Amino acid sequence: MKRISRKTSVAMVVVMLAMCSVSFAQKKSKTPAVSPYQTAIDHAYTKYKDLKEGKNADYIKELANVDPNIYGIAIVTADGQIFTQGDLDSRVSIQSISKVFTVAKVIEEQGPKAVMDKIGVDATGLRFNSIIAIELQKGKEINPLVNPGAIASASLIAGADSTAKWKIFWKRMKLLPVVR
Repeated sequence: MKRISRKTSVAMVVVMLAMCSVSFAQKKSKTPAVSPYQTAIDHAYTKYKDLKEGKNADYIKELANVDPNIYGIAIVTADGQIFTQGDLDSRVSIQSISKVFTVAKVIEEQGPKAVMDKIGVDATGLRFNSIIAIELQKGKEINPLVNPGAIASASLIAGADSTAKWKIFWKRMKLLPVVR
């Protein structure tokens, strides 16, 4: 099973924990001097920028070709604020994170009940690309964040055919402040 590098996973956890602790402290203090998001990102970036563990996935050409030395963190809040640190100019393939945007579009169009009823929301306990997960569930795709569920999610996006669905999806993606 391929895994994300320790550097990436540790940085993600540190940012989440720092955001929680800063959020708690912010409740005590009405006006923080610096954004808690930026503080969390700066801390994680500084702590992990020199960590050189792990390797790029080599089973997908676009991932194998990414410079393993680039490192950047970004948070975009629901109200459109953007907080960043590190290398933000390199273009990389988003791969499986696209599943989140796909299911978000379905929820935007049809509501969360459509995802629960038509796809499911249970964790499989298996790898993201497991064929066994499909066979065990006998047609229920289980979760929009594993490959079979992501394919089912894409089918639920409004549009007469795959070209129309892609245009609708891409139009929405271009509204995000970090998509170029």
